[in-house]
Amino acid sequence: MHDFHHRIDTIISDNQSGSTAILDQIIESLLNYQNWKSLNVPVEVRHEMKRLFDKFSNFSVVFHFINSFFNELRKNDRVEPVIRFVKDYKSQWESNLEKACEQITREIDFNSKSVLLHSNSSAIHRLFKYLQKNHVNPQVFQTASPPVVEGKVQADVLYKMDFSVTFIQEAAVENFIREIDFAVFGADLVTEDFFINKAGTFPLALTLKYFQKPLYVFSDTRKYIKLRSLPEKVKNNLVFEKEKPKSELWNDSPDHIVVRNFYFDKTPNHLVTGFYSEQGGCNPDALASRFPGFILAPGLIG
Repeated sequence: MHDFHHRIDTIISDNQSGSTAILDQIIESLLNYQNWKSLNVPVEVRHEMKRLFDKFSNFSVVFHFINSFFNELRKNDRVEPVIRFVKDYKSQWESNLEKACEQITREIDFNSKSVLLHSNSSAIHRLFKYLQKNHVNPQVFQTASPPVVEGKVQADVLYKMDFSVTFIQEAAVENFIREIDFAVFGADLVTEDFFINKAGTFPLALTLKYFQKPLYVFSDTRKYIKLRSLPEKVKNNLVFEKEKPKSELWNDSPDHIVVRNFYFDKTPNHLVTGFYSEQGGCNPDALASRFPGFILAPGLIG
């Protein structure tokens, strides 16, 4: 149990990975858990999953998985079917993300195009792996994405796939915008009115709109959540971010200066050209039909 608790602590402290990468770590931790000895799921696992939920409830894919996990426990808390559920969940959504790659590349020509990317997203990694496999070769303009500059991680991933990568500061995107054909951004949450992504997305979207450059949002439908159908507390957990360490912006800042640090911002859907998922593409006006229903697990929000 100590190793499992330590692994969960490591996941909770991860401030560079995107939401899908965080979920991948959670699933692998469950599948590698060394204490599946009793017939029923141990209380410790429930406790650690709840701790992860409290930390990452604003990550819609983590919200979706842990909510589904606790709903599964309501039906059957035996270890064997729960492990089978986790494996099936992983397989299903990996397949859906592959379908999303097929959908967006069927409608958008990436070959020899210059594509703006922001922050670090496992969905974007998967998309570019799909492009590589199909010998499609865009050029990448990758933003730095402070304060932790996780854009470096994505730039390195794409460089190792043999894509040409230009690393830029997003605030200086105007210097490159004429070279860019379109942008593809991931999302941590897609709602009826806006989507949430790494801070800097909103001003980038405004710049793209001003210069009449298309912006596409790429994710699977786990990230599509209809906020109007949720209880207020659940909605607030998803939408309102807890402030991050001020030291990331200014270490040892003077006491008389207030430092506030947020990782995410909200971008109105009307700034988006198209949303792409395993269901295909749609414009913002047609997005309402894409939201799947789900049952909120009792007791998860407390």
